[in-house]
Amino acid sequence: DINASAAIAGTKISPDFGSQNITTTGIVKIADGSVSAPAIAFTDDLDTGIFSVAQNTINFTTSGVERLEIGTSLTVFNDDGADVDFRIEGSGEDNLFKVDAGNDRIGIGTSSPQKLLDVRGEFAISNSNASYWDFDRDDSDGSLKIKDTGTERMRIDSSGRLLIGTTSSRSSAGIQTKLQIEG
Repeated sequence: DINASAAIAGTKISPDFGSQNITTTGIVKIADGSVSAPAIAFTDDLDTGIFSVAQNTINFTTSGVERLEIGTSLTVFNDDGADVDFRIEGSGEDNLFKVDAGNDRIGIGTSSPQKLLDVRGEFAISNSNASYWDFDRDDSDGSLKIKDTGTERMRIDSSGRLLIGTTSSRSSAGIQTKLQIEG
């Protein structure tokens, strides 16, 4: 037991509280720590934990490599540039958003993106008026459909034909629809 008014230099004690909880009504102050020796670490894993590189910044490290930094104006994952992937799960999609750090790729709906941005399935580009352009690769017929607020406007079929204002080609020669280009 230590009297509440006692002042003991921190270098003089090495407390082991065992399974007891530590409770305070004040502030617990700890050193900033570093990526390889975080201020808050685990007894069996001393290079994994929490540290701070600057005021108003908190950092997380595992295996002596910084994984996450949260600051006042920016949150950075993988700041050290390590080959550490990042994934967000949805309620029905394990790879709702996937960053493949080793290959510098981002996937939406895929665990192994093949390009800088790889979107599997349908996606839309919308504006503030609830209008949107919808891009959908139809697996049943191999076509790419482009829709304006749900209405198909253009299609590239599996033979590479561009269809505008129609969903099927009238001949194998190509487009049978008038095309007007304004300048």
